[in-house]
Amino acid sequence: MIQLSDLIEGARNCVDNAAKVKPGEEVLILSDTTVDPDVVNAYRIAAELAGGNVSVLTLKSRIAGAGPNKVLDEGYFVPWPKMAWHAMIASDVCLNLSYFIEIHSLFGAAQTQWVEQFMDLKKKYGTRLIRFQVSVKETLASAYGKFPQPLLEFICVSAFRQVMEAIGIDFDKLDASAATLEAEEAEVKLIDPEGTDLFFKGLQFTGGWKWKIGGEKQEETPWKDFGSYNVGLQPSDTNPNATGVIVTSALHTGPIPKMKITVKDGKGVNIEGGGEVGLRWLRDWEKNSHVMSAGRVFAIHKRPGINWLEEVMYATHPKAFRVGKHYMYSGTEADHSWFTGSRRSGTLHMAFGGGVGPKEYKHRDVEIFWPTLTVNKTTIIEKGRLKLLDDPKIRKEAEKYGDPDELLTEDWIPEIPSKG
Repeated sequence: MIQLSDLIEGARNCVDNAAKVKPGEEVLILSDTTVDPDVVNAYRIAAELAGGNVSVLTLKSRIAGAGPNKVLDEGYFVPWPKMAWHAMIASDVCLNLSYFIEIHSLFGAAQTQWVEQFMDLKKKYGTRLIRFQVSVKETLASAYGKFPQPLLEFICVSAFRQVMEAIGIDFDKLDASAATLEAEEAEVKLIDPEGTDLFFKGLQFTGGWKWKIGGEKQEETPWKDFGSYNVGLQPSDTNPNATGVIVTSALHTGPIPKMKITVKDGKGVNIEGGGEVGLRWLRDWEKNSHVMSAGRVFAIHKRPGINWLEEVMYATHPKAFRVGKHYMYSGTEADHSWFTGSRRSGTLHMAFGGGVGPKEYKHRDVEIFWPTLTVNKTTIIEKGRLKLLDDPKIRKEAEKYGDPDELLTEDWIPEIPSKG
């Protein structure tokens, strides 16, 4: 039985090292009805110990105990409550445990004016926002929640540097004024034991890449993450060419029957298997084949459709794990218990999307747990292991916080999927 006292160390790691709450600051904990009260209380206690004046706002969620499809439809890309916005701008720090005000809803929402305001949240209103993956008892009480935040950020910056070096960009001479980084000649190859075999040429880095580089060039973003740092290798939208197959048994929102997606010229063109998910995706792809992209989305596609491969991203946290059980509610799995597996170092996720607004826009992620990923001639991930974690520089940095062998070893090893 996990007690409230078991959660305090992880909560303090977030409050002290990610949110950096200062005495006298107004701290808002934004929760929803899928979050365990003990988790909320742990973050509240941690913020009060840091000297913050803490308020808690709990929003009603429609995805409590929901399965993959309902979570996707009613948890992501949904308008967020105005009350949450007004509470956020009145605070110095917002600890967002809810599934509102998260990245999918932000970039998929039709309320362009509100989204623009949100992107300037820190600049205009002075609010620091922390988005959470560590939001259940099992993760907050574990090494996942307690992992040294500065070490995690060092790993992420180092991972970004590794990709830059692989594609021939001088990391130390990056132009911090550029909104987008592109490498049209970079070659990306992905395989895995389930049968994934994908290749594309040309990638780009968009949407807040500057926060990853550290140092004087680092740019403040409207939010910071706790328990989730990723490196994105977005296929270039100027010349979409990804070709091959992606085979998966998991979405961000939960497990599915094995699904094989055929990709041609940057677009998903067919799906085999996947149960209800596969059927729904194919129907949506056909129904929205005429839809053009516009507004704030993960990528702006110059041709119609919602089945563009628009995201390829891998995670960097060695202690992240999937709870993988029914969490709090009877029946189907809650999003909280599944999504965290995608944040484990070496796990890769990809998404197909396009369109604009909550009615048309889609961005659907699939997860790959045992990938081998190469960028040009550099192996980034090998059979599910983020190679960077074995780098002497990472190990030396880890020594500041404890035993490198313990800190840099993954606590969760997913089952190797069968090819059959």
